Amino acid sequence: MSSLEIAELTGKDHAHILRDIRVVLDEIKDDPNLDHVKISTDSRGYSSEIRLPRDLTETLITGYNIALRHKVVVLQLLTGVATQSPQQSERLTMSSQEIAQLTGKRHDHVVRDIRTMLGLLNFAAPQIWGTAFIPGRNNSRREVEVANLPRDLTETLITGYSAPLRLAVIRRLHELEAEVAKPPALALPNFSNPAEAARAWASEFEGRTLALEVVKERDQKIAQDASKVEYYQKVRSAVNTESIGDFAKKLEYGEKKLFKWMRESEILMTDNKPYQKHLDAGHFRVLDKATTKADGKKITYTQTVLTGKGKQYIQKHLKKAGSPDLSE
Repeated sequence: MSSLEIAELTGKDHAHILRDIRVVLDEIKDDPNLDHVKISTDSRGYSSEIRLPRDLTETLITGYNIALRHKVVVLQLLTGVATQSPQQSERLTMSSQEIAQLTGKRHDHVVRDIRTMLGLLNFAAPQIWGTAFIPGRNNSRREVEVANLPRDLTETLITGYSAPLRLAVIRRLHELEAEVAKPPALALPNFSNPAEAARAWASEFEGRTLALEVVKERDQKIAQDASKVEYYQKVRSAVNTESIGDFAKKLEYGEKKLFKWMRESEILMTDNKPYQKHLDAGHFRVLDKATTKADGKKITYTQTVLTGKGKQYIQKHLKKAGSPDLSE
């Protein structure tokens, strides 16, 4: 996935995405998979786009989202080979003091990060909190709040501190997915035994008959769901888009003058529809809309909207044009 696509998906500035990718790559600079990272540069030699393989894409994105990171950890625990009994797993916890010692962070900062994580995951979890006494000044002891986290929350917190650890978790998950997807080894029947050969033939016939029925049901389901699929595709196409008028307001430009500048810059045609090259580049989407008039008559129309990628493109070219005066 490219850095431009990640910026559009996460709503972050592309320059910030490039910065975060460099931080991740620097932390795992000895990893052999870096050969699959593709960096494109502009005429000045600056990075204009970075393409990441799947594992590094997920490593970066889960660093932005605690809820997504928790899902990855839980899924790994569910698909992994259990080494403890359910009773042992329930008792397996790690304290915030141990986490602070392992990561080299201040304990109060770890407690703060735990509260942030629980808030974003919408977990109340009062049972994890307790108190402990730690050494204070002049040989005194003071009471502090501590948390005892179960394994999934411990890994969710710690992998947020370390890109290499997050990458290791994701790669292990991919390995487990690949193992689950492997077809089981087939054992050939003994065809010299008439009874076993007959059972094998009957099983093959039954399997083919069942497969035909499944295909038939699938085709019927596809036909029934065609309209639903079309609807959801239209809904999906509207995500992260913005009308040109609303975008002009955010830029504090006059809407009419922005349209005029986009036509003069051969971004929009005379009817304010984007040129095909900009549709192909993903700068715009043309959405089908419907409305009901006062007399109850329904009418349909199209609306041109900007994608996240398109908004970045417009801002970049406005700067190249010397930020022309587009105020009303």
